[in-house]
Amino acid sequence: MRGKVSDFMAGGRRVFVYAPPGAGQALPLVQMAAGDALSEQLPQIMGEVEPLLGQGCAPFLMCWTAPADWERDYTPWPAPALQGRQPFSGGADAYLDLLEGTVKPAVAARFDVLPGARSTALAGYSLGGLLALYGLLSRPGYGRAASLSGSLWYDGWASWQAAHPARPGCRCYLSLGKAEERSRDERMGRVGQATRAAADLLLQQLGPQNAVLEWNNGGHFTGIPHRIAKGLLWLMRD
Repeated sequence: MRGKVSDFMAGGRRVFVYAPPGAGQALPLVQMAAGDALSEQLPQIMGEVEPLLGQGCAPFLMCWTAPADWERDYTPWPAPALQGRQPFSGGADAYLDLLEGTVKPAVAARFDVLPGARSTALAGYSLGGLLALYGLLSRPGYGRAASLSGSLWYDGWASWQAAHPARPGCRCYLSLGKAEERSRDERMGRVGQATRAAADLLLQQLGPQNAVLEWNNGGHFTGIPHRIAKGLLWLMRD
């Protein structure tokens, strides 16, 4: 990885920003929701992405916050807990307010960020992928989203998405592992059907040039950095 990572405090969170090598112009911004492990995964992710920057993939800034509270920050409304986990408290709107109202302006004060929804993306893994799609469909400030192995099995998601169509011109990437729908947990086992349904709606609304569902080998925890890299390359393609 040749890009540089810097960090600062904003809104009570530590904000990390990746800047690509040779960044000398205004760049689009990807806000990533993939947990605290992202800092460790970043060299592998960008090791795949950087060779294609300017060669089919637009250079971009990427930011994320820590610490991450998956059950609060990445969930759109309260829902019962998974076995052995904390209940989902539904704090996504407050977290998106933080990203849009505090984090993005703080990043823009330090880096040259392209304005506008077409230059602002939200990407995430697992519950972070749920957040990414929720943000795209509920906030006009986002024009692109990548839901990577997104938790679209989440209670109430299908009916909510059906009532909140994607805006024309948005771009959305969905992915899922082929083994993920074989989960022993009944709720999580709905993820295959839920992701196919979500993709069908997006394809109807945005067309195949702006929406895609990509299937990966393995389960939920297989090759996460590679899956993130593939999603970023599609989302930020020229």
